[in-house]
Amino acid sequence: EDYYQEGQIIMLEAIDMYDPAKQHRFSGFFKLLYKNRIINLCRADQAYKRGGGVRELSLEYQSNKSQSEINLLDQIENHYHISAQDMIELKEVHNLFIDSLSSLERKVFFNYQKGDSVREIAKQLVISETQVQSAYDRCRKKLKDSFSLE
Repeated sequence: EDYYQEGQIIMLEAIDMYDPAKQHRFSGFFKLLYKNRIINLCRADQAYKRGGGVRELSLEYQSNKSQSEINLLDQIENHYHISAQDMIELKEVHNLFIDSLSSLERKVFFNYQKGDSVREIAKQLVISETQVQSAYDRCRKKLKDSFSLE
């Protein structure tokens, strides 16, 4: 039911925002908006809870994944009740995305997921805000590309 409602909202937004002159198919445009909406809702939920709602996981799983990876995927799974098959596909896309990131991009991405600002990330990593923003922009492009490969 939640997916259906989110889909309806995104469909209306997509109809308003779609520009056929850009020569993209509407279905791909809608899919991108929908996935971004789900990710943004999870990010907002994570920021609100700040660590709440994390399930217990096996030690093997925990040892192979960073805390940020565990939190993000598990919150998506718990909050939206995604089917096992869809969750497997989402985890595969997520893993491909994470593997495609450079060391700097990975640090910026996970700090951003924690809710840190560009300024805070720049201070933590001892780099300029411009470098942080550029790394974040590359992350967004790679994330978008990861979903378009499906």
